Amino acid sequence: EATMAGVRAISGATDEEFKALEESALELGRSTIFSASQVAKLQEEFARLGFTSQQIQAAQSATIDLAAATGEDLANASATAGSVIRAFGLEAEQAGRVVDVMADSFTGSALNLERFTQSMKFAAPVARATGFTVEETTALLMKLADAGLTGSIAGNALKNIFLELGNSSSKLSKELGGPVKGMDELVENLIKLRDGGFGAAQASELLNKRATPPFLALMNSADGLEKVALDLALADGAAREMAAIRLDTLEGDIIILQSAMEGLGIALSDTFDKT
Repeated sequence: EATMAGVRAISGATDEEFKALEESALELGRSTIFSASQVAKLQEEFARLGFTSQQIQAAQSATIDLAAATGEDLANASATAGSVIRAFGLEAEQAGRVVDVMADSFTGSALNLERFTQSMKFAAPVARATGFTVEETTALLMKLADAGLTGSIAGNALKNIFLELGNSSSKLSKELGGPVKGMDELVENLIKLRDGGFGAAQASELLNKRATPPFLALMNSADGLEKVALDLALADGAAREMAAIRLDTLEGDIIILQSAMEGLGIALSDTFDKT
């Protein structure tokens, strides 16, 4: 009840909208591994990002699948998913796409929620401006993570690379024959540089020292970048499937039972509080 009061204050929902949010929090609290108060906290995180009550309801189930699939904190998962949706200019209804990309990247590389969050905070806004999708940006972060470059280090470096690629006046852009936008152009140019013997000395002349190692790491893994991005684009339902597998155990059944019992407790409290 206290958490839902916070949701109402932040979201500015009408009585009808708030009732719908509260009912959905109670239902998800009864039927998933998360409690109603945890779902309410999810709603609060989305509300802080400016999501309307309808947008919150459109995004919350997919975000719950992500947290259940990866074992991550629900509030943190919702804050990150919401930020990525906003940064790439996506609709709330595309939350499923975002969480599937996140879930697939966490199981397919050294990325996790914390590393992904810190990297996207820097890279996502510039990625969108230079024509890279959420799948393509995530694929780049996966390759950097597997090379030992994660968190804000990877995010800042990728941001700087994007800025150099999109700037027609930059040394890198001139070396490549003009601005580069999107994964196809990037991969083509990375392979051309690698096959031409491009190395650390040349990279240090075209990029700042923090962006040089990540750029070389991407160049050396250029052949697999497009496939990784394609796999992420085809990851529809990945988070839901992973969550189902993770919960198909006795421990999962017990957690869901506990959620159902909490739902019963809330229902009894609502029934008898006046008495």
